Amino acid sequence: MQNQPTRRGPATRPTTRVNAKTGKTTRSAAAGGRGERDAGGRGQLPPQESDNKTMIYIGAGGAVLLLIIIAAVLSGGGGGGHGRGKDLNASFNKILGKAVAARTAGDYAGALSIVEEVLVDKYKSCDNWSDAHQLAKACRDVLNRERDSVSKVADFKRKVDQAKEDQTAMKQAKDFWKECQDLIVEYGQTSQGDTLRGIREDLRRWVATESQTDWQNDYNTTKARIKRDCLDKGDFSNAVREWKRFGETSSDPLLKSRIDSELLSINNDAVKAAEELIASGAGRAQLEEAVQRFNGTDGQKTLTSKLRSMK
Repeated sequence: MQNQPTRRGPATRPTTRVNAKTGKTTRSAAAGGRGERDAGGRGQLPPQESDNKTMIYIGAGGAVLLLIIIAAVLSGGGGGGHGRGKDLNASFNKILGKAVAARTAGDYAGALSIVEEVLVDKYKSCDNWSDAHQLAKACRDVLNRERDSVSKVADFKRKVDQAKEDQTAMKQAKDFWKECQDLIVEYGQTSQGDTLRGIREDLRRWVATESQTDWQNDYNTTKARIKRDCLDKGDFSNAVREWKRFGETSSDPLLKSRIDSELLSINNDAVKAAEELIASGAGRAQLEEAVQRFNGTDGQKTLTSKLRSMK
């Protein structure tokens, strides 16, 4: 029996692939030969992956647009199609790869200029025509946002500078702060982001100063009211409550220090008043009625201790 000639699978040529992010090309080694066998040792070529897609993420306006750019072979590679169609696809994908590389490097204007080269009737039949359109749209969105940011931030800065000259900046500080925060949300990732953050730091100081002015204007009025409505009536509990409530109007450390001082003074007065009440010979019923007026102070502890000692 004659030996049958060994049948070989179809030879495959080296292929050239385009990295859609960098625009660089790589060549894969030729497949074939007896060394390439599957796990079962049957001599068959392993299946080659047909999916050579590269994911490109394009951020625009806080949203992330996912484009799938299908890398194709350069001229001489293994791209699909025949004849003129094959050459056209290769040319199209080569240009598209350069556009993607420019966009990845942050050059949106350059990427748009490059990709627009293929957005002509000549390339309409190419496989990745719609991907090129998406890339162009994403680049335009970023460039439009950049243009808008320059205009909007310049307007805002002029408004703030004018308020400084008019000496109304402090009064408008809270409104400016809110507007600045909104602009940072919208344009913080553009070239104007650092300018906005710099303005925000100035506004932070102004808002703190304005808040301090607000509580200082009300401080003496509040102190007089607490003395009249609470302390003069021996109601130390409500006096403590009112000062703590007033302290919630501002986070200014100076206000906190002032209120702590007021509370310390109230506590000392409460202890003194409790001791005087005990020394006056007040009975259990009178002391129990008085305890609630001393809540939140050491005067309450003084009265409670005396009540426990009474039979």
